[in-house]
Amino acid sequence: MGLPSSEFQMLGQLVDQAASPKCLVTLLLGGFSLLALTLAALGIYGVISYSVTHCVPLCAFVDIFHQINRRVRIRESPIPNADGR
Repeated sequence: MGLPSSEFQMLGQLVDQAASPKCLVTLLLGGFSLLALTLAALGIYGVISYSVTHCVPLCAFVDIFHQINRRVRIRESPIPNADGR
């Protein structure tokens, strides 16, 4: 029982062995969060790009404004009649 041990390790090695599973989890979490951020950015870019190229109004008020503006330019009544004209 009082014999000296031959299994000595440096303190840095012990700390590395204890922290390596946490480091792996942290790296995986960081990688997946970076992937999620990239996909979100690409999704937002795609929606904006689609709405710009296809002239999709992002708000209903913009569409109403464009209709009134078009009617004023061609000298129609800006308010539609009951029959829709």
